[in-house]
This record gives sequence, C-alpha cells and structure tokens, in this order.
Amino acid sequence: MHVRSLELHHFRNIETLRWAPAPGLNLIWGGNGQGKTNLLEALHCVLTGRSFRTRRDEDCLPWGRRDDPADPTRVDAALQRRAGRRDLRLLIGRRWKRAFVDATWLPRLGDLWREAAVVTFTPEDAALLKGPPADRRRFLDIVLSQTSAAYLGQLQRYQRALKQVNAVLRTSPPTRDVRGLAEAYWPELAEAGAHLMCARAAALAEAAEPFAARYRELGGAEPVELVYDANLGRYEINPDGTARPFLDTRRPRSADEPLAAGSGAWRPLTGIYLERLRESYDEGRRHGLCAAGVHRDDFSVRLAGQDLRRFGSQGQHRLVALTLKLESARWIERTLGEPPILMLDDFGSELDPGRRMAVLAGLRGSMQVLITATHPRDLGGEARFDLSAEIRHGTLA
Repeated sequence: MHVRSLELHHFRNIETLRWAPAPGLNLIWGGNGQGKTNLLEALHCVLTGRSFRTRRDEDCLPWGRRDDPADPTRVDAALQRRAGRRDLRLLIGRRWKRAFVDATWLPRLGDLWREAAVVTFTPEDAALLKGPPADRRRFLDIVLSQTSAAYLGQLQRYQRALKQVNAVLRTSPPTRDVRGLAEAYWPELAEAGAHLMCARAAALAEAAEPFAARYRELGGAEPVELVYDANLGRYEINPDGTARPFLDTRRPRSADEPLAAGSGAWRPLTGIYLERLRESYDEGRRHGLCAAGVHRDDFSVRLAGQDLRRFGSQGQHRLVALTLKLESARWIERTLGEPPILMLDDFGSELDPGRRMAVLAGLRGSMQVLITATHPRDLGGEARFDLSAEIRHGTLA
C-alpha cells in the first residue's frame, strides 16, 4: 500500500499543504520547527485516528486559533491498496474528532486500522525497551490490530470489560455486593484476555528469528531474543499460545502436562485467567484497579542472555528499537500480503552513518518510506531518494 496524495488544513503550524509522495523512498527535510514531524504526524493521524506524539487531539490544532466546526483541522489522504483506492478524511476540533472512509463516517475510530497499516519510528522510540511496559503493550497492540480484525475486536472487547471491572472495584461498600458484581464481568474479561495472550505469544515467537537476523544485518553483534512476559502469576505462555507452570520462589514446579496446543489454546487459558482474577481480587479492591491480566503484560529483549533494560547501552537500545520497528513492518507485510507505510522521523539523529546507509539500502524498493532529516547530506544526498522536498514554515518549497 502507499499514499498517493496528502492534504493538510489547519494542522499545527501548517496552514495548507498538498503533497504527492512517491511510492518508494521520500525525504522531507528542513530546519527545526519547520513542520517536518507535523507532516508525518498528520499522515499518522488520518491513517490511524491518533497522533504518535500526543494523546491530546487539541495539541494538533494551530496554537491560538478558535475552534470553528465549519472550518476545522482537516487531513485528507488518498490511499492505494491492492484491493483499490480508499479516500480517508479526519476532522479534528476541540474535544471532538471524526473519521471518514470514502465519504462514509466511521462510528469507531478503531475501524481505521482495517483500512491502512503504518509503522513509525521516532527518536523517542529509542527508549521503547527501557520505558514503561505500557509503551511496549501499545506497540504490540498497534501491530497486531493492523493485521488482524479478530485481534482488534478482542482488544476492544477486553477494554470494555476492563472498564466495567475497574468501575465496580471503585464502588464504595456497603451499597452493593462488590465481589459479585466484579465476578459477573470476569468470564468476558478472561476469555478476551486469553485470546490476546495467545495472539501476542504467537506473534513474538514468529518474529523471533527474523528479528534476530535483522539485528545482525544492522550490525548487532550479540545473540538477541524476544521474551513474552505474560501476567499470569505462576504460569508462562508457550510460543503456540499454551500455558505451562514455571518455577518461582513461591511455589514448586507442577508435574502437570502443558495445556493442549492448537487453535483453541485460549479456552484452557481462560480458566487460568479466571484463577488469577480470583487471586488478585483483594489487591484490585484496595487500589480500585484490576490487578491481573493482559493490561499488565510486557515483553523484553535479551542480548547474549542479559536483559537489555538492565545492561544495554544507549546505542544498543537505539539499534534494538529500530530493529523492532523495521521487522514489525516486514511482519505486517508477510501477514497482510502487502507492505505498510513506514515513517522514520529525524532518522539521521539515531544511527551512525554506516548503519543509516545500510538501512536505506535495505528499504529501497521494499515499501513506501517517508523520512525526515535536517538536510539531505545527513542521509547521503537527495540522489538516494525517489522524491525529496524541503519544508519551510509549514510549506513545501
């Protein structure tokens, strides 16, 4: 897939901008504060319904401009997929947002994930593996939601059930039977959570070998592995989505056989999930939040057997994060049968010159890539790109 055209209106410092990127390598360059990242952010917004920089939609509006529903912030993109062209539109106002596909309003912004796939790497992503677990869960959810409507559906189902459980846990006694109310939502929470655990475990297992190969291609010297840290207490998840007991300081390893493998692995996992919900109820009641489940999952990267979070250098963190993003784009392509759109913001600041050139060489002819930099010479000159454009004060020169 690729974007044939992009049009912005009242987006941050960009008053009006029209651009037709090439299907291959694109460079947008210019000084700081000129609108390079804003352009990528706008495209990300119209493809996914959300910014990669902020959770406040109002931040995307021009500073000091009054809200005008008749003339709101608008982003339009013509998206070309193998199945045909789709015209996407996103309107943003203060405390409201609307998405359209082929002039049809989408009641749920999450439905945009069915239309497009995009992978974005920013300088802030260098901290992905040492930041909070929520960032890594969000990364997994975004990748899997773009490749599986079933995953997106289970994620939305889980989030609805979790919201209900948390609301119950915050209920003040003695007005109602709090535990009984929470237990009423547990089966749906556990079933949706088991689906998500199986999908996450399978995806990380499938990506492990290509991820390690890509890391070596980019100059990584150490053996590297992905590890899924499921929030299941004394159980861990096999690559096929089944569960097995693990040895810890609290309980001895069980002699039980691993749970039955196969496409229905989520079914026995549901029972384990319900057990964790029962065990963690008192803690959840104290804090007013569900204390167990996939909303507390994590994954980690080990270099030569050591946890990157504890022992990795800044350079290793940058290289691993970039490898994750690049390999997730390949994983999306293998799953969907067509490549996503790849955006690399301020790419020249994160790698040494040799690795930058290696990445660019590997991306040529692979997918539509949009890269920002302060100057073409940072990336070997404009000749390396199919299209190069300078941006000044929110306008393409």
